[in-house]
Amino acid sequence: MLECEFYAMEVLGYDLIVFHPYRPVVQYLQELKLTDCMQTAWELLNDSYRTDLCLLHPPYLIAIGVVVVRNKKKKHTERRGESFFDWTDFCFLGRM
Repeated sequence: MLECEFYAMEVLGYDLIVFHPYRPVVQYLQELKLTDCMQTAWELLNDSYRTDLCLLHPPYLIAIGVVVVRNKKKKHTERRGESFFDWTDFCFLGRM
């Protein structure tokens, strides 16, 4: 399998372009007037690079997902009144 990857890269001329969702996240948060959420959204976006999301989905979808997760996290911390964050609250994303 690994050998096939090298052949594919050679055919592509080692020209692999990955578009990053940082700009759309900033634009969406500014349009929604949620600039106070920028730091947490940026952290979530950085964490998304531990997965293969950037290879599977276009940047605008990842950016929308980060904004949705950030909004859900904000509501969760306001509801509980604490900084604890439970990732199990986001299992709804798998059902979309």
